[in-house]
Amino acid sequence: MRSTSHSCHLCRYHIVFIPKYRKAILSPYTLLLTRLVREFLSDHGALLIESSVQPDHIHLFIEARPDVMISKLVGRLKVYLSKALLDDPDIEAIYPERSVWARGYFVGTCGVESSTIEQYIRGQ
Repeated sequence: MRSTSHSCHLCRYHIVFIPKYRKAILSPYTLLLTRLVREFLSDHGALLIESSVQPDHIHLFIEARPDVMISKLVGRLKVYLSKALLDDPDIEAIYPERSVWARGYFVGTCGVESSTIEQYIRGQ
């Protein structure tokens, strides 16, 4: 639980997004993506609690301040990760239009008891 001078809050989100065409391309980039996600979230006032990079999708469990708009955060994160992935010529060849991620994403909010989601992500 975090607090500011006027509030006490616990805003946690389970986020999932996929590469375009659900291509299984992410496995070689697991460590890079995890590090970049952690850095990005830290710079934007959020905390990465748990993550799992699968060959064709990414699970994130994050905590953010209540003033963070999740849709903008996810959009900016996907742009940030795209730029890093497109430095690899293999990824650039797959996505010549320079858009790595599918347009949509899943986000679910989590209450105080979130250990079930953490265990699910670890088990991926």
